[in-house]
Amino acid sequence: MNTSVFITVVLAVIAGNVAMMGNLVKVLSDRIGDLVSRVDRADTRADERHTLYMAKFDGIAETLARFDRRFEDGH
Repeated sequence: MNTSVFITVVLAVIAGNVAMMGNLVKVLSDRIGDLVSRVDRADTRADERHTLYMAKFDGIAETLARFDRRFEDGH
């Protein structure tokens, strides 16, 4: 086998590996980006639920305080 042919084949294999690694990096970065966006959306939904629950608990506490005041005024 001629040396130049061997070097060309080796360089072609290396270039193919580099191209495959580039594709792998792109696919992984896309997947990581999707995962990060899902986590961000989940955090946003969790924050919204937390705010909603806190508003409900505040409303319940307000109602209980009003009943407590009415009960104290009645006795």
